[in-house]
Amino acid sequence: MKKFSQKLIIFALMLGLTCSLISCGTLPKRSASSSSAIESTESTALPVPYSEPQTPRAVLDTPVSGASGAANQSQSGSNTSGSSGSRRSNSQPRKIKVCIDPGHYHGASELTGEDLYDYEEAYATLQIGQELARILKEDYGIECYLTRTGDSISINGYTDDQIDQQNIALRGKYAADADLFVSLHTNANGENANGQPQMSQPIAINKPIIIANTNACGSPEVINMCNAIGTNIAKVYNEVGLATVDYFNEADPNNIVDWSESLNDGLNIAGTVCKRVDSSGDFYGVLRGAADVGVPGIIIEHGFHTVPEFRYSAMYGNLLKMLAEADAEGIAKYAGF
Repeated sequence: MKKFSQKLIIFALMLGLTCSLISCGTLPKRSASSSSAIESTESTALPVPYSEPQTPRAVLDTPVSGASGAANQSQSGSNTSGSSGSRRSNSQPRKIKVCIDPGHYHGASELTGEDLYDYEEAYATLQIGQELARILKEDYGIECYLTRTGDSISINGYTDDQIDQQNIALRGKYAADADLFVSLHTNANGENANGQPQMSQPIAINKPIIIANTNACGSPEVINMCNAIGTNIAKVYNEVGLATVDYFNEADPNNIVDWSESLNDGLNIAGTVCKRVDSSGDFYGVLRGAADVGVPGIIIEHGFHTVPEFRYSAMYGNLLKMLAEADAEGIAKYAGF
């Protein structure tokens, strides 16, 4: 018993000495950020409306500037000022309201082919749309709303295919209370374009293409906004290696080119702003609907989901957040930021 008591006293003395050394800095403490790499990756994940593939996010995991307040701004080298994360300038930007239209709905844009990585355009556009709305509201104070916030879309009693197959203009008309209509999409090419299967296109086809409705084409400010968005997206692709052309062919507001298959499917050419009309007016129903209610409308074809590397980066990287940021900065410029 006496020996046990002596050992207990020695142990207590050693324990006290160890604590003292730690408190005065003689022994190193374990870093509180030892697992920060994993935690920061998870914290940048976008909200998902349904199950995301459980595969490690292995590529393109660069934080987007301004995506999550001051922490991400400091990591990404954002040029925002102030401690609140707001990117509002000292001048007074004009107030605008933006209607954001995440294209399609769950189940309407399923792909067939190899190396799909569970990509679905409706999923991607919703992620971009939700992040775009968050950035516009939180970082710029721009009012906005979405045509859908989940897997389905419902307008005026019509739902999903009833809208997209029979009443597609309702999407654009949903912007009647807005100053700008922005429909979000990812692009596709014709079957066997460039001598390749539709879903196995080379990176050389990837580029942003922005299609403006008749109202937007009549506004130099809107076209300049489109140029800014396109330039931002081109910079993203140049940064992450998803394009062979590192610039966007900015449009002359007085000379908007027509959409063409050669522009859409061509390799090693820059994206641009274009229009597409027929005898009934704007070719795309969503843009025609916005024009019907007098609102400038655009379709942003962010890039080609027919490129396997694009699909992979969208599903397992930060590409969708980066595209949302590119859109937001262009729209904010239009608002006067």
